[in-house]
Amino acid sequence: MSSLARIITRASSVRVSVTPVTLQLRTAATKATAAAAGKPAPKAAAKTAATKPAAAQSKTTTAAKKKPTTKPKAEAVEAKAKKTVPTKKVAVKAEKAKKQSSEAELAKKAARKELLKTRAKEAKEKVKAKAKAASLRQREILKAQKIKARAIEKKKNYLEKALLDAPVKRTRKLSAFNVYLAEKMGGSLSSDGSAEQAQKVFIGHANAFKGLSESDVQKYADIATKKHIEDSRAYKAFIEKHTPAEIKEANAARRWLLKNKIKKGASVQPLVDDRVPSARPANMYAVFIQEQYKLNPGMKFQDAHTSLHDKWKSMTDAEKKIYRDQASANKLEYNAQLESLGLKATSA
Repeated sequence: MSSLARIITRASSVRVSVTPVTLQLRTAATKATAAAAGKPAPKAAAKTAATKPAAAQSKTTTAAKKKPTTKPKAEAVEAKAKKTVPTKKVAVKAEKAKKQSSEAELAKKAARKELLKTRAKEAKEKVKAKAKAASLRQREILKAQKIKARAIEKKKNYLEKALLDAPVKRTRKLSAFNVYLAEKMGGSLSSDGSAEQAQKVFIGHANAFKGLSESDVQKYADIATKKHIEDSRAYKAFIEKHTPAEIKEANAARRWLLKNKIKKGASVQPLVDDRVPSARPANMYAVFIQEQYKLNPGMKFQDAHTSLHDKWKSMTDAEKKIYRDQASANKLEYNAQLESLGLKATSA
């Protein structure tokens, strides 16, 4: 329907534009005919002819002007729709762009908020970790201090229990030369106390001792014997001044001090208490070996070890019973001695 209206409109405009041209052509033809006949051109007819086409032209133009204004309703709706559709599309696009912009802004704000939240959380965790590390360090410091305090207390305790004021027990008897050297070297060392100077002094005294008379040597020998007896009595008196349990604790403390390099030398050598049995009771195999050595005094150790071991393995339980009973009796006697001294009996 709209196509048909467009065709009609175009035809009307063509007709209006063609009519004046036709009139002009007719007028020119009339004038040429009159000129050829020698007659003037009819003005009235020309005027009428000119007026009529002009009126027709005016009428046609008015009709042409009026006709386009009376468009069909469908075409008007379509034109309106064509104008409206782009406007709606632009509006929709604008709305969509606005919505997208708003969503992007919201997303940006949310991301920013999440970032700030994450940073705050990380900072909080960092502070927490730092506090935890400080707490751990503090705990380690306190732990180290406690360990150190316990070590100091333990050291103090062992130093007290070690009985370090005990006289030194001599493993061998003093000689005349020992007494002479102790007497002479008291003030003979140089002021710097170097090892080289001490060696020279020692060699000098040794050579001097060799030049002593027999009476002088005997004099120093008597002094050595007397000194040895005095030291032995002092040592025994010191041991008997303490209980066997205290002596046992002192030996344990001395071993600890020596192991931890706190003390060394003769000051921490084990105390010897003659009141306590020196050896543990022999087991049944040891009782058997002792008996066989008594029966065969000339037996060599290597031969005895092989032959007696084979003999022990070949014996029956009934034959071993006498040695088992003897070992049990020895153990009971040993434990009774320990208990009488206030010491703990052995279980093995």
